Amino acid sequence: MRRLFKVILANVHTIFLIVGIAFIAVAAFLYSIITGWLVLGISFVTAGLLINKELG
Repeated sequence: MRRLFKVILANVHTIFLIVGIAFIAVAAFLYSIITGWLVLGISFVTAGLLINKELG
């Protein structure tokens, strides 16, 4: 158990690097999804307003 703790402590920078890259990847993925839904919503609102002005 003590040996495992020493190995983890010696490689903590590698663990932080991997965890940091994972967080960046997840954040980029979620950002792309949120941006996609936002663009889709704005497109629907714009189309609705254009259709409303053409009919009215």
